Amino acid sequence: MVYRKFIKRGDKIYGPYDYHSRKRNGKVITDYLGKHKKEERMVETFVVFMLIGIVFIAGFFSMNIFYHDEISSLPFLKNIFFMEKAIYFNPPAGVNAIFVDPTSQSVDQGDPVTIEIKGQVPITESDIYAIQFDVDYDPSILTFNAPLVEGDLLNNDGVSTIFGYDDSVPGKLDDVYISRNNTQTGTFFDGVFATISFTASSIADGMSDITLNEVIWVNSTITNDTAQNITPVINNGNVTVNFIVNDPPIVSNVECNISGIWSSCDTIDYGDVVQGVRATCIDPDGPVSSVGFVLNNIPDSINLIDGTEISGVGDVYTYDVNPYLTIEDSGNMDFTVTCFGNGGLSDTDVSSWLIDWGILSASFVYPQTDINVTQNLFSPFTSNLTCSGGECGDVDMILDPIFGNTDLSGGYSTITGLTNSRCDIFTLSEEGIVKNISRSGYVSGAGNCAMAIYDVSGNNPNNLIVQSAQQPESVLVNTWTTYPVTDTLLSPGDYALCVNCDVDYYMYIHSTGGIFRGHNADPYPFNDPFGSIDISGSYAMNLYAAYDIGVPGSKSGAVSTTIGAVPFYTSVNPQICSGLKDGDDCEFTWQVNATGDLDTQHEFYVINTPITYAGDVMPVDTPHVFINITLSGAPSCTDADGDGYNITGAGCGLVDCLDSNASINPGVAEICGDLVDNNCNNECEYDSSICSRGDSACLVDALGADVPGDP
Repeated sequence: MVYRKFIKRGDKIYGPYDYHSRKRNGKVITDYLGKHKKEERMVETFVVFMLIGIVFIAGFFSMNIFYHDEISSLPFLKNIFFMEKAIYFNPPAGVNAIFVDPTSQSVDQGDPVTIEIKGQVPITESDIYAIQFDVDYDPSILTFNAPLVEGDLLNNDGVSTIFGYDDSVPGKLDDVYISRNNTQTGTFFDGVFATISFTASSIADGMSDITLNEVIWVNSTITNDTAQNITPVINNGNVTVNFIVNDPPIVSNVECNISGIWSSCDTIDYGDVVQGVRATCIDPDGPVSSVGFVLNNIPDSINLIDGTEISGVGDVYTYDVNPYLTIEDSGNMDFTVTCFGNGGLSDTDVSSWLIDWGILSASFVYPQTDINVTQNLFSPFTSNLTCSGGECGDVDMILDPIFGNTDLSGGYSTITGLTNSRCDIFTLSEEGIVKNISRSGYVSGAGNCAMAIYDVSGNNPNNLIVQSAQQPESVLVNTWTTYPVTDTLLSPGDYALCVNCDVDYYMYIHSTGGIFRGHNADPYPFNDPFGSIDISGSYAMNLYAAYDIGVPGSKSGAVSTTIGAVPFYTSVNPQICSGLKDGDDCEFTWQVNATGDLDTQHEFYVINTPITYAGDVMPVDTPHVFINITLSGAPSCTDADGDGYNITGAGCGLVDCLDSNASINPGVAEICGDLVDNNCNNECEYDSSICSRGDSACLVDALGADVPGDP
């Protein structure tokens, strides 16, 4: 934009000066183009001086009259005084003036406000060639709506004008400039300099002054050096914004377009296609500014829909989902519709529902039945996992065999009449679930008896893990009585299998391992399960189904990834299936080396445990198969660097301490001073008999991970 500007210094006005402003990279850049050249008008200047002389003579004459007739000459003297001093607090008609119109107005919050900056230039006063001024206002009460519109005062006779302003600072219209162009004359006219459009605040209320500042009024006596500054009467104004009570908008009739059919949004299910959303929004106090639609998937903390609609058909606002949204997320959903009114108030509707989670199903691809495997050789185990009906997320696939038998038994005591515990101790090497406990034998009396398992280590409350119900007891001979118990998970550790009766009697148990006592006058649950009393009778106890073979996700001991581990090891366990959704499946194969004893049987299955949505997606196990180690084979040896030495050890010979470097193995000679345990004998140069004590400590020990100074 090209514009002109006057500069006021003291009592003189300089200019006009031409400038060019433009935006570049978001910044306003202003270039000075030079001083505007306008022909000096000698004749007009002469006429002006003549008029000034006439005024001076008239003034002198009036002063003489004043001295003779003070009362009659006062009005004319006032005019001379005001014209010379330009002090117009309450100017009479027919003076140069710039003023705000209307002077005062009152509006409500949010209303539009129009203000005109007017001027009067009577023929009896100085003409006007250009004007420059600032307009100040309170930006917390009023918001300026660009553009500022030029009025007709300076172009009323068809002369072109130059017009410009700066609105970059809220609260000020800076350097509003209007100048006649391509003419030598000014104008006499009453009209509008500029029209300003504001919007009253919808939040704040109060009064904003409309103040005219830095007014520069230039008449047609302008030359190339200075301009004639005319000081006009300045009248300011104000705008009062009234507080209004604003009723909030109302949102209703929220619906979703599901595969072309408008219906309640809480019917959206997995796999549905959402094409659009809509709601009715009404503001009693005026137009609705906008309506927001947000569909949030809570488990993933993501917005599946997040849009705003600003125009509606009547009171219905529709947001088209583009591209269409196919629901591929499960879990809790929140759909929030917010209607924003014209007064800053809003109304919100929230609907919530659950989209079904996926269901996992698992199977063994190989083996599908019991098989025999060869000791020390690898055998494949392949499992498949499928997700259906919803989202399953990431899932751990853990190859997790059950080692050994599922029954643990007590025994028979052989000594009678001595002091001992009434419990048998056994060690559980894996996690498991207690299913049943049972007993058999005879006692010397009758009473109500029960059996229980105690945690010897004391990690469980009161040490009591599980207890059978009390049963009437008399003499039992070679008859097993089984007591079902509530499933209780056991961690590996030492446990005691105990019997207790609530009446005084004696019993003894014939077996290796000492005397078992069963006398106790206290009712169950037990007190002091390891107490000492005299006993008489015979008894046997049994714990069976100690492992969980029916509750998904119960671990008994995952196959180790440590090379050479017994009874099995593999390279990766668990495997991970990632991002499973409806219809997805994944398949993994474990290469498992059977290092356990010959003629042992192990129950294999895969536990599939959700990671991302644990607690929402249920774990699932594959069917169980039994693996029998029946044949002996050569051990499987690992030699990654091909130097003839294996990292496996055991039946594979000497251990290669650094299997990634063929120059380091038990068959090479030690090199003194190279800071390396070359021959894997676990001795660095400092300790080696073939190296002097002056050599450095080794850098790499038998594990290939040492540092200088650490032999």
